[in-house]
Amino acid sequence: MASIEDVAREAKVSIATVSRVLNNPEIVSEKTKKLVLDAIDKLNYTPNMLARNLASRKTNTIAVISQEIAGPFFGELSLRINEAAIKSGYGVLFCNSSKEFDYVRFLIGKVDGVLIVGYAHVDNKHLKMLISQNIPTILIQSSKKLKSIPTINIDNFNGAYKATSYLIQKGCKKIIHIHGPKNHFEAIERFEGFKKALEDNSIPFNKNMVIYGNFMMQPAYENCLKTLKKYDVDGIFASSDLMAYAAILAAKDLGINVPDKLKVIGFDDIEYYSLNIANVPSLTTIRQPLDIIAITAVNLMKDMLDGKKVLNQHIVLPADLIVRKSAD
Repeated sequence: MASIEDVAREAKVSIATVSRVLNNPEIVSEKTKKLVLDAIDKLNYTPNMLARNLASRKTNTIAVISQEIAGPFFGELSLRINEAAIKSGYGVLFCNSSKEFDYVRFLIGKVDGVLIVGYAHVDNKHLKMLISQNIPTILIQSSKKLKSIPTINIDNFNGAYKATSYLIQKGCKKIIHIHGPKNHFEAIERFEGFKKALEDNSIPFNKNMVIYGNFMMQPAYENCLKTLKKYDVDGIFASSDLMAYAAILAAKDLGINVPDKLKVIGFDDIEYYSLNIANVPSLTTIRQPLDIIAITAVNLMKDMLDGKKVLNQHIVLPADLIVRKSAD
């Protein structure tokens, strides 16, 4: 195995110069730096990429801080980000957000950039810390607005409007909305889109037809079960695929046929729910284009790392209706 002495001998420089190239490259001339890096490559003194990263002060790694990284939506999005990042030459460090551990402080100096997905436990103090350390940062699925941090979101309002309008076009007039967490901006925007579609079609809004599932299976199932027993319902728009699936299971347990007697639409387009499984119809849904979100985020991050000006970019991607059996 080659040693630092071998590198110095090959490059015809001192051991101290090799050390400076690896640790303080800014004080070494480009000509000398190239000689040392070429020697490192030739002798395989350290992995080639690592040597170049050390010399350039780059890690070629980005971090993704995400909530519920094992959940169906965030899990799939994380996979797409990983694929897009690898194609662009970046490794990815995934962190599941936690109140108990300060990932932002931990990541400083270890990664080139940070993607923060969802309502991860990151506040404005953390974001300002990243800005102060000149670490490129992008927010995905977030309502936070800071001048130097781009955001990538989905058109939640219009997606919900499309879903509810489609139910109405299919003849539904008594429609349940399964709401996400009360304080989540995307859940609020989807709720507003639902209400607007009712208004534009002269269907009175009934607060008793709004139930909360908090983007979780069990509360969505239990609350849907109670409401279906109490009211004559012909349509359901759920603010996530997981809650829509819970609604279909509740209807099935009550002997209500989906889609003949009850039509159901979700939001996300998670692959699992697009399948016909255990006599449960494939889910009609509003698609969040995960591939486009991931590619957009990685390309934007690459531009930022390359020093391009991308400030004040707040991207809103369209959300399209995907019709399958649950609302056919």
